[in-house]
Amino acid sequence: MRRPSVTRVRKMLLEEKQRLQADRARLLDDQSDRPDADYTAGIEDDGGADLMELERTRALVMTIDSMLIQIEKALLRVEAGTYGICEVCGKPIAAARLTSIPSAAMCITCQSRYEA
Repeated sequence: MRRPSVTRVRKMLLEEKQRLQADRARLLDDQSDRPDADYTAGIEDDGGADLMELERTRALVMTIDSMLIQIEKALLRVEAGTYGICEVCGKPIAAARLTSIPSAAMCITCQSRYEA
């Protein structure tokens, strides 16, 4: 498998960033339609379903924020000319990994060690 070109990588990362920012904005907009007071006021009535939904939304926003940070770091690596090089061992990251996870900062071996 060929390594993606820098231009293609930058485009993919920017598109993913834009999509995530839109998802984040939509989640926050949906959440703002119901102020926190509304969530806590109805806890006794519905068994806390509204509070659970609020927590779910907050968790999703935190996940999106983390993904956006990874994309920003990948864009910085593209600009620095270090994109596609494992930050741990310094070896090239497999093209298949970069295609499936464009923001990958580690090769699969180092990522597996990190997660263990």
